[in-house]
Amino acid sequence: MDESIDSVDVNLESKHEHIAIIGGGLVGLSVALSLLHCNQKTPTRLKQIVLIDPVHPTQIAANSIKSKTVAISYGSRIIYESLNFWHTIHHLAEPIKSVQVSIQNSCATTTLLASQSHVPALGYVIPDSDLIMALWRHLEADECFIMKQAELESIVFSGSQSTLKILENNKTLHLTADLVILANGNNTAFHKKLGFIPTCKSYKQTALVASLKHQYPHMGCAFEHFTPDGPIALLPCQSNTQTSSSLVWVMSTDQAGKKKQASDVQFLEQIPKQFTNQLGHFTQVEARQTFPVILSTHSEPVRPGLLLMGNADNTLHPVAGQSYNLALRHAMTLVSVLSQASSQYALGHLYHLNAYRNQQRMDTMRTIFFTDQLVKQAASTKKRSSRLLFSLGLFAAHHVPCLNHMISHYGMGLVGYGE
Repeated sequence: MDESIDSVDVNLESKHEHIAIIGGGLVGLSVALSLLHCNQKTPTRLKQIVLIDPVHPTQIAANSIKSKTVAISYGSRIIYESLNFWHTIHHLAEPIKSVQVSIQNSCATTTLLASQSHVPALGYVIPDSDLIMALWRHLEADECFIMKQAELESIVFSGSQSTLKILENNKTLHLTADLVILANGNNTAFHKKLGFIPTCKSYKQTALVASLKHQYPHMGCAFEHFTPDGPIALLPCQSNTQTSSSLVWVMSTDQAGKKKQASDVQFLEQIPKQFTNQLGHFTQVEARQTFPVILSTHSEPVRPGLLLMGNADNTLHPVAGQSYNLALRHAMTLVSVLSQASSQYALGHLYHLNAYRNQQRMDTMRTIFFTDQLVKQAASTKKRSSRLLFSLGLFAAHHVPCLNHMISHYGMGLVGYGE
């Protein structure tokens, strides 16, 4: 990186932290949780962790739209239990007892059942804001954790440490860290300055998210309906009557713009009958928002002293809700590597970071392939022959227990972790 640290005035303060995490959203907080738990359980070199974001996590939670939820896989629940965190959020999470998978213009369906996989739930749905607040409250009491509500201006790596120049309350600070974890989302311009060049693919689609109210209780059932224009997912949300669900509807950008601007009545009338057959009439829609759908990956997510995490590393298609769960598995892989770090090398040395990259690579490739192929196969169903093949696949999944079990394990995040 060509950028050098500017000279600073009398406001300069210096402080050393072992690990700096850039980004106070879900991934940044979850990485901090993983590392701090490792601190408590094993005598590692992970002494101090600083989280840097210009927006405080409590404000990030407050700004989160009502319709934004997180699908937590059963594998992520196991991770949370190992971090002594699940008990903090289990009452906020709506269990997914079953997932009904269908395809447009086909009678073929399959249902994935938690009972068939001998687990209490295939996954869980929790509001984004609730999870952020729970993570924050868990972290803020830890004496080894520091929050800096500050703008990151530059990072320079030299020798065995990185120096971060930040601006906090109009005061310039220099922090040095053995390792800097970038969990600040798909901030491509900033990451390119640090030498990270992503490979991007546009699906030419937009995801519309919203909160829905419906006539009948969902009974813990989630729905994934595939159409040539994109998948539509309904996730069960917590409410006294079980009549709330979170909608993720992927479609062309033009269609998404029209549906976002449509009246509530017009919008509810366009929801596929596949859902109304199970949930009855949809009575209310709230908090419609849209965001572009892309696939962004990094073949080399590490540099000396630097590491990409979450959407900063891989931005996935929202189908099957794998992004956050993949990031959480990556965090645990990093903890495993750093907890066994050789004292011969600094924590940010490529000896350790390459070990992390090699351990998470197969899980990452498998998850990207799984989600990308789902999207491709769904798009191909415009052709009758392709729709027939997709339908045969659903038919097989419905009638062949081992195939149904394998698909469930992919969705639960139980394939690939620890490899």
